[in-house]
Amino acid sequence: MNDKPDLKKVMERIAKLLALAGNNPSESEAAAAAEKAQALLAEYNLTVSDVKSSNKTEDNFIVDNDLITDSLPWRRSLALMVGRLYFCEYFYTFKKEFSHDRKRILCKGGSIPGYKRYDIHSFVGAAHNVTIAKMMFSYLNQTIERLATDGSLRWPMNERSKYRTSFKASCASRLCWRIQERIEAAKKGEVKTESGTNLPALASLYDQTKIKLDSFISERVGEMKSKALKHTTSHHGGVLEGHAAGDKIGLDQQVGSDRQQRLGRN
Repeated sequence: MNDKPDLKKVMERIAKLLALAGNNPSESEAAAAAEKAQALLAEYNLTVSDVKSSNKTEDNFIVDNDLITDSLPWRRSLALMVGRLYFCEYFYTFKKEFSHDRKRILCKGGSIPGYKRYDIHSFVGAAHNVTIAKMMFSYLNQTIERLATDGSLRWPMNERSKYRTSFKASCASRLCWRIQERIEAAKKGEVKTESGTNLPALASLYDQTKIKLDSFISERVGEMKSKALKHTTSHHGGVLEGHAAGDKIGLDQQVGSDRQQRLGRN
């Protein structure tokens, strides 16, 4: 692991895996990209760590905040865990925009345009890690949305909205739990390279990276507040099917041959 890693090839390989995942109707093969991508990033980061320690260079972290979505707690939880899987930290801010589709009723009658809230997702880490974390978060987000929509079609029209909301929260919660399991497995040395050999235990790499990232965030961004997230799960069928889908989205199979923005941190 003393040769300089080819970042471009690593990124291209992971991009191909995620493209395969996004276009494959088979969930067992589609989401298998997550394990491959993590293994590649883990292997690459170990190599980079060796190169940096020998050259005594500094870590170059970035704050990437160009992902904006509707404001939903389950997305924040998922982004947090995906970021940590790929050696990044995560926080979010939000913005409000007036929306003519939403009305605020006035106490004296009448109404004025309301507003819609959006989350600005920020990933912090080395540029290559941030890129992969964003790609994987986007992939998982799109997969959850697609499965929730497809599953809702089997339910009566008046239940579909509650079903989708419950499905997505349940599925994301299950994925977060499984991602934490994968992080723990990686720390113990249970992540395999493409050749099938086990990587060294990554506990030190994860822990040291987090310490550096926390220091970087404190200096660059400032103090942030933690906030408990509340997930809406009012449809029993959506909860059950979302949980089952969260088990199938593959993290453990191989791919075949307001004027102010309030800062929140999970």
